[in-house]
Amino acid sequence: MEIIKLKISKEFYDAFLEIIQKCNPEDVQIVDEGYHSTKVYLDEQLKDLDSESADFLSIDELDMLLEKVLSKHAS
Repeated sequence: MEIIKLKISKEFYDAFLEIIQKCNPEDVQIVDEGYHSTKVYLDEQLKDLDSESADFLSIDELDMLLEKVLSKHAS
């Protein structure tokens, strides 16, 4: 499927939604604005996981990092 972004006047918005809702969901779907950027980000993360190039933190490393960040902002 292709994704397009539209600007629709308030007067036409309800009529437009009514038309779109009559379409087959396999042909037309309403996608929220953040969909594309989120999909790109998740695809990149999945690629890193699949290629085993993703970075992971242990619980101890994460705890130390969080303590460092919290102490920096507590001051």
